[in-house]
Amino acid sequence: MKSDNGGKTKGGTAGTKIVNQPAEEKKEKRISPGHVLDLRGGISPFTLLKVSNTFRQMQTGEVLEVLWSNPETSSQIKKILPRDSWEEVKMEEIREKGSWFTIQLKKLP
Repeated sequence: MKSDNGGKTKGGTAGTKIVNQPAEEKKEKRISPGHVLDLRGGISPFTLLKVSNTFRQMQTGEVLEVLWSNPETSSQIKKILPRDSWEEVKMEEIREKGSWFTIQLKKLP
C-alpha cells in the first residue's frame, strides 16, 4: 500500500488497552484495522512488547493500528519489527483532547 505521501515505507504504559475491534472510519481514506493497541500513557518497554507480541500473532494482510502519546514511539515501533515484515499504511498526529499519534501497519508475507 502507498502512504499518504505516495511513497512506500517498509520497514507510553499503565492503563494500556488492547482492543481487537475495527477503529471508527474517518472522512479520510483509511483502512479499518483488525487490531488496535491504545498505548497512550504507557511505559515504553512494555508498550513495545505489546506491539511486538500482537504483530507476531497477526496473519499476513492484517492491519495493526497503534495509538500513543510519546512522539518518539513511532521510530521505536519501526525498530522492533522485522524490516520487511510490515508496510506503513498511514501515520498521523491527532489533536483532540491533547495531542497523540496513530500509525497503521500492514503485515506482509
